[in-house]
Amino acid sequence: MRMPRILLYIAASTFVLFACASPQPRSDSVAQNAQLKREFLNDFARVKLKKNGSALLCDQQAYVQCYEITQAQCMRELEDPKEVCFKRAERKYPDDLASVKEVDAFSKYYITCVSLHHFALHANKDSNRLSMCLKNIKWDKEQRDRSLMK
Repeated sequence: MRMPRILLYIAASTFVLFACASPQPRSDSVAQNAQLKREFLNDFARVKLKKNGSALLCDQQAYVQCYEITQAQCMRELEDPKEVCFKRAERKYPDDLASVKEVDAFSKYYITCVSLHHFALHANKDSNRLSMCLKNIKWDKEQRDRSLMK
């Protein structure tokens, strides 16, 4: 009869000890989690754009059709602008990209820069036709996501 009481006492004591000893969420741990999320977002966005930035354009069939080039040729043509524009984007946005809004602004700046460089590279083509074609592109968002995640 004494044995079950002792086991009950031990179980109750253990429960109380663990309940009192378990860490409670504190504002500093919430801040640490937020910081980790910001760092992840920043690193992910910068790494993926630097690696796959030109693919965001060149993997779009409509984009390469406007230039009347192949996807491989597009990738070759954007190799230098990709680097130049990434450095410019980093100078414009030197701080961590701490929010989706900041990642979006960084990405738009970068892609606009690459696109303008590419357009200038093809300045000898019919610029009116090319600009109208680019203006009317229906961007494939699923392809964009696949290109970014390569």
